[in-house]
Amino acid sequence: MEAESKRAGETIEERFARRQRDSAPLVAELKAWVEARSGDVEPKSTLGKAVGYMRRQWTRLTRFLYDPLMELTNNEVERDLRPWVLDRKTWLFCGHDESARRAADALTIITTCKKLGHDPRRYIRDTLKRILDGERDLNALLPENYKPDVGPPAATEADAAAA
Repeated sequence: MEAESKRAGETIEERFARRQRDSAPLVAELKAWVEARSGDVEPKSTLGKAVGYMRRQWTRLTRFLYDPLMELTNNEVERDLRPWVLDRKTWLFCGHDESARRAADALTIITTCKKLGHDPRRYIRDTLKRILDGERDLNALLPENYKPDVGPPAATEADAAAA
């Protein structure tokens, strides 16, 4: 259903309406089945474990019915992280846990900037400048709230040579 919506070029609102129309009844049917099975199956059996998992994760599994921006799969995120995972052995030698955490944070910021269409170098440069200028509001510094300065473009080496 979601793939059909994307192929049809539907807007987010149209896709959300399709979810409500087509997916919500199937999810309600699945919920009834899960509830019926929870009393029928042995909790330690494979099916019992699956039913228990679905009951515990139900809110997360059905969030797409309430948030029109949520994708049904995390394929896009996994695709964005793939280059970093392929180099995972390189990251074994970060020095210590704190360095590894900093590297992961930096890669998260870079990947988020790319996903949002921002130039990561420009974002980092502008954000560091704003921090040094006294910005204290963390939300204003996040990549999803970033608005590049619309000042004159930075001079290039070719401009400097021509002058």
